[in-house]
Amino acid sequence: MAVVMGSVEQTRDNLITGSKTCLTDDVLPLNSGTLKRGEVVKKDGSGLVALADTADIPYAVLLVDTDASASTAKTTYTTDASLLGSQLTFGTGTLADFRDAFKTSTNLFIEE
Repeated sequence: MAVVMGSVEQTRDNLITGSKTCLTDDVLPLNSGTLKRGEVVKKDGSGLVALADTADIPYAVLLVDTDASASTAKTTYTTDASLLGSQLTFGTGTLADFRDAFKTSTNLFIEE
């Protein structure tokens, strides 16, 4: 199965800084929870879930509010963008806990 990613032209807003092209994806569903735009998530099996531990490795940031409280739900997220750190939310921990993981394990550039 091929992964199709879209390049979405973005202007600076409260989350996306516009410093680089924002690549979006919607292949993996949100597996559980009700999460807001800006939530940092990890890959878990065949989907995405909120970070549950500061040892988790961030995978993506949700670009839309998504409700998967009843069952898995389609969502839109980015794995490659420039984002404003103050607008990110975490299931656990803070930006300081994940700063190194963003630099070494993702294509997400976090501006502070």
